[in-house]
Amino acid sequence: MLRNHLTCAQAHRCAVVYLFPTVRNQFNGIIAENVRCKLPRSIKRNKWYGIIFNTTPGGSHREQMSRIIRYVDVGFVTKLVEVRESYSGFIQVHSKGANSNVDWIAHMLKRHMLPVVDC
Repeated sequence: MLRNHLTCAQAHRCAVVYLFPTVRNQFNGIIAENVRCKLPRSIKRNKWYGIIFNTTPGGSHREQMSRIIRYVDVGFVTKLVEVRESYSGFIQVHSKGANSNVDWIAHMLKRHMLPVVDC
């Protein structure tokens, strides 16, 4: 669907072309997945990172946890060192207990193969 839309937009360069909500959502999903894949690789390459999790009630009055990852980005060619911070989404929280949050955080670190000792 997105390919058809872009082909049409290229064929009619003078026309104003808007993305339909379904196409826009697909496009946003592709970008989000790309970020989710690249972020752990960048963190592993640079080693040191920190995580910030915060729970808050969402618009639907359900608890959700935001996750932010802060990491040191070393430009090995440029020799620049920067601290970067990336918001990586909300997680629906089904239990407010600390054990539930710790379990989820441990699961996320394991899934992305991020060593706790580097945190």
